[in-house]
Parts: sequence; structure tokens; C-alpha cells
Amino acid sequence: MSLFAIAKAYVWNRRWITLLTVISILLGMSLIAVVITIRSETEAAFAQQGRAFDLVVGAKGSPLQIVLNTLYHVGIPTGNIQLTDYQTLCNEPNIAAAYPMNLGDNFRGFRIVGTTRDFLTQEAGSPTEKRSRRGRKTKTAAEPGRPMFELAEGRLFEKDFEVVAGWLAARQTGLTLDSAFVGAHGLAAAAAGGENVHHEFQYKIVGVLKPTGAAGDRALFTTMESVWHVHEPHPEGEEAHKEQERKEEHKEDVEGREVTAVLVKLTSAMWRAQMLRKINEEYNAMAAVPVEEIKGLYDRLLNPIQGALLALGYVVVVVAASSVLISLYFSTVQRQRDLALMRVLGARPWELFVIICIEAFIVGVIGVAAGIVVGHGITAGVARHLLINYGLHIRAFVFSLAEGTAALIVLALGLVAALAPAALAYRTDVARNLVGG
Repeated sequence: MSLFAIAKAYVWNRRWITLLTVISILLGMSLIAVVITIRSETEAAFAQQGRAFDLVVGAKGSPLQIVLNTLYHVGIPTGNIQLTDYQTLCNEPNIAAAYPMNLGDNFRGFRIVGTTRDFLTQEAGSPTEKRSRRGRKTKTAAEPGRPMFELAEGRLFEKDFEVVAGWLAARQTGLTLDSAFVGAHGLAAAAAGGENVHHEFQYKIVGVLKPTGAAGDRALFTTMESVWHVHEPHPEGEEAHKEQERKEEHKEDVEGREVTAVLVKLTSAMWRAQMLRKINEEYNAMAAVPVEEIKGLYDRLLNPIQGALLALGYVVVVVAASSVLISLYFSTVQRQRDLALMRVLGARPWELFVIICIEAFIVGVIGVAAGIVVGHGITAGVARHLLINYGLHIRAFVFSLAEGTAALIVLALGLVAALAPAALAYRTDVARNLVGG
């Protein structure tokens, strides 16, 4: 009978105690797997969105606030910048593309974003990113060279108050092609029929986008003029009709008009620092580098929180290792006579030592494997919640080097915990235990 078979028989003989030990290891390993997977995937998802644009330009204030509000639709804007500043940016020789973003209203908590058709037809990734990734496969669906947005049905907006809905916004609100709705003032959800609702301006859905796993899934895109018109003074009756006709005839009139922010793609990354400094010094605006701001957010806030959860997972594993030690130690004490008989039958001391270590290894492998499965199952549930409610796509069933390292550490702790019981088995006194039996 092999040493592994003997160890397996001993594990099965005390299966209920083994089950409790496995559950202890499972809890620690599953927490570790959840934290590692969600941390790496959310960081990659946020960074991927941040790398799509080289700069975000908005009103002076917090650069992180500008990035979160404009790219991720989180929080409120720092203010507006003049439309003339946006137009000047478009003429900068080092800027490949500049997309205006007009915020101000929402529908059931989903932001109405005024922009241009070019924003919805752009290719994924910045020109810089495309060059750096040439010949390399990206792990996200939005590869450079592919459209950032694709229509699931309908068409892009062509006139004012026509809307292209992000996938999640359409799903959560029930909006479909030809649906009509009115926006509410501000960026927080407002109750239907509330006094902040713009009843006189009705939007119409003309297109719905495919899921992107990015913040655009939570937006309702329309023309820049739609947002401006909603927030301008509106005379009543015949005067209102004449005013609307005048605006249609003079759409190029930009006096006093503003945009919330501008998403900028540069011709080359080498211009990033120069354009950042130029905008901050020469424009009545502030520029921020999205990928740097998001990295700073992770370093300052999210990484410490996730690090604390990871530490808690290892604490649980250490407790589980302690239970392995206690379980094996008392099991070894109780079977001293069996071990003595094995010695009489020809077993060597080192073989008894190995049997105990194999027992710990079996328990550890079962606990770690079950923990990984449960952990990724929990991550799948979290991923579904994030996708449905926030439009953030993370992959639940990916295995990283960090997770593999964690699994080896957990197994190693289990084996270390087995050393004391194994040493006790190694030193089994044959004569005393047989006489005492």
C-alpha cells in the first residue's frame, strides 16, 4: 500500500474534522481569489478607459474630478469652459481629435450627454495607443482600429433632441427605438413629474449602442445644440417660434455658449506634457491626464482597501493552518499505536513523517481548489452586478500569477502546520506504544 493511499485513508477516516478544516481554508482562499481578481480586472477596466484619451480638459478645479465626471460619469463637473476654447483646441497642431462633452441633465439617473457624431464614430484607443499596441493582442473587445461604439439597432442622431442610448441606459430605463422621454435638470435622478423636469423638451431614441463595458453604456448621447437649447431662456408664444427660427439660421453663433469638458487625443504621446502645460497656462481651463489620475486614485484609495481585504484573507488562512496543525497533532497522538505497528511492519521514520505531510497536502489542495472555485463564482456574481448596474465589464474566470502565488502560499502554510505533527510521528516510540497498548 502506497504512502499516499495510507494518508488518504486516514483523511477519510476523520472526514468530518477534515471537512471543517477544508471549509476554513476555503473561506480564506475564496476571499483572496475574489480580491485579487476584482482588483486586477477593475484596475485594468478603468485604465483601459483612461488610455482611450490622452487628455481631459475642463473648468479649473480638481483634475481627478474632471476625469471621473467626464470619462466615467461619476460626480459633478467642476464647471464649464467657453466654446471658443474648445474650438481653439481643435486647431492645435498636436491634437488629433477633440470631442466636446455637454452635461447638465439626466433621465432616471442616466446622464444626457451632448456631443458630436464624431465621438460615436471614433476608433477605439488614442493614436499613441494604437502605435504602441501594433502587432500585440489586447485583452479587451475595444481593440485599436475597431469602432469604440457600435450600433445594436437604429442610427446615429442627425437632428436636435434625437438620442443614441448606451446599452445599459436603454436596458435599465426600458427605452427602445422611437421611445420619447423628457430630461430632468441636474445629474441626480429626479422623480417623474417633478418640478425639475424639462417637460417642454422631448427627446426621441433613434439608436441603441452595443455593450462596451465602459461608462458610455450608461449615457444618453444627443447633439450639443440640444443641451444648449434646454438651458437657454425661452420666450413664450409667437416669440418662442421666432427665436427658434433665428437659432436655426445662426447655428454658428457661439457667443456665451459653453461646454462641460473636452476629450482630447494627441498625435503623439511626446506632446502630452507640453499640451498639458500649455492648456493649464494659456487657456481658461484645466487639463488632466486620465491614466495618471486613475492610477493615483488606485494608489491612494482603492489599493489600501483591497490590500486590507487581502490581508484579512491571509489571516483566515493562517487560522485555517492552525486548525490543520491542531487536527493533525491530536490525530497523530491518538494513533501512536498504529504508527508503532507500522514501524514493526517495516515502515521507516521518514515514511511516517511523509504520511502526515501528505495528509496536510491533501486537505490543503482540496481547500485551495474549492476556494478558487467558490471565489470565482462569487466574482461572477459581482461582475454581473457591476455590468447590469454600472456598465463595468470585468472577467470573472481569469487566473493571474498573483492568484497562483497566493494558492502556493496557502499550500505552503498547510505543510508548515504539518511539520510538528509529522515530527511527532517521526519520533514514535515503538516499544512504549506497543507495551502501553
